Amino acid sequence: MRYVPNEIILYFLLNLNNTKDIISFTSTCSQFLLLRKDELFWRDLIHRKYQIKYCDPSQTWWDLLISKDASSACHHLNQQHTRNLVTKRPLLWYQFISNHHICLDPNCQSFMYCQQQHPMALKLSRLHFMEVWCYTCNRSIGSTIRCEKYISRQIIQSISQASFNSIPFIQSKRQIEQELFYFRDHTEYQFMIKKSWFMTWIEFLTGKSNTIPTSLDNTSLFDNNSKLRHNLMIGIDYELVTQFMVDYIERIYGFKNNSIVLSIHHFRNQPTYRSISQSSLLHRNYLLSE
Repeated sequence: MRYVPNEIILYFLLNLNNTKDIISFTSTCSQFLLLRKDELFWRDLIHRKYQIKYCDPSQTWWDLLISKDASSACHHLNQQHTRNLVTKRPLLWYQFISNHHICLDPNCQSFMYCQQQHPMALKLSRLHFMEVWCYTCNRSIGSTIRCEKYISRQIIQSISQASFNSIPFIQSKRQIEQELFYFRDHTEYQFMIKKSWFMTWIEFLTGKSNTIPTSLDNTSLFDNNSKLRHNLMIGIDYELVTQFMVDYIERIYGFKNNSIVLSIHHFRNQPTYRSISQSSLLHRNYLLSE
């Protein structure tokens, strides 16, 4: 078979709507198979087909395409929303006002309402604190789609950076997190996080310490085979938190060493599940009695 110019292949693939068809097509000959390693080609195709201009650096553009995330990702989001965020930092921890947001357009300083109606914003309400939100798509950005999560994490980390030695910053952050932490949702306390990290956070929230927690590292809860350690005890090795708290911790503090936070129900088939679930029940009853 003669060499086919990439421009012709690109035009053909732009008219294929099924990811399986694209995979099959690139498997038909060695030229097309080698094309899978051409990052510029797949970046161009995704730009043209889905208007997506961002990708997690740990993921190739080819992987983004075959994962089907490109067809679901928000095309209003792009790298420009990670720029000029230093000018927006004073707005973040300044005060807590229900249902407000920070516009993420680099040239806009809107705090309450964006008159220019830019689609991307950082929500700062109690239920959606520090969530990157697209008003055009009408959804939170970065919850499940990998490339979205990468960009939203960049935005949150950049805009939330401040001098940790600044007392006004520490006090403002503590006050806002106290309101969020004590605003209990009605979901179950079922997600396991490392006890020492939890206590550092609690001591910060209660004012016993000005030390702000670093990223959460849950790796000590698992053995070398990524299975839950059998000798864990609630209140000593781990604490249970809600989904709301897990989402907040991931957005604001992040997970270290690829740590994962799992529900106790994830271990239903492991021998330790019974003792963990019983501890969860006792923990819930204790909270209800407070």
